[in-house]
Formats: sequence, structure tokens, C-alpha cells
Amino acid sequence: MKSLQSSEVKSKTVKARVTEEEYRTFCQKREECGLSESELIRRAIFGLEVSGCNAKNQKAMEHMCKIHTLLNQARLEMDDAVIDALQEEVSDLCQSLS
Repeated sequence: MKSLQSSEVKSKTVKARVTEEEYRTFCQKREECGLSESELIRRAIFGLEVSGCNAKNQKAMEHMCKIHTLLNQARLEMDDAVIDALQEEVSDLCQSLS
């Protein structure tokens, strides 16, 4: 399976009927994880980790994206191997959080 962050277009929809209790459990799990309904279902289907850490990881990812944007802006100002190394490190961190 390709990465869940793939740029491939997601064009298919999967539907499931659940009981009220199952839906409450699902919503509680989604809230604990900090994932969207779609992402929670994808991770469950493909056997990927679903934990309370995901909410923290999402927050960290937001900060990493800001750092990456700043590094891109710095790259426009100067062409430096240090910036290349930093961008690579930030990308690796993002991968480990996803």
C-alpha cells in the first residue's frame, strides 16, 4: 500500500451502518485520536497505528509545516547546504509523525 499521504485522488466512498453504541464508540475513538473520520477508518482498515498520540502528532505536524515554510522562504534568500539538511530533517520528522 502506498503512503496514506499519497497525492493519488481518493474517489471511492465506503459506507457502513452501525448501531448507536458503535457510533458513540467510533466518535469517542476519533476524538481521542484527533483524526478525521476518513483517516481513522483508513488506518483501521490497513492495520496502521491508531492511538491517542495522533492528536499530539497532528499538532506537531502543524508546527513542522510552519518550520518547513520558513525554510523554503530562507532558501529563496540563500542557497545553503545547511538549509538543505534542515529541510531533510524536518521532512523525516514529518514522516515519523504520520
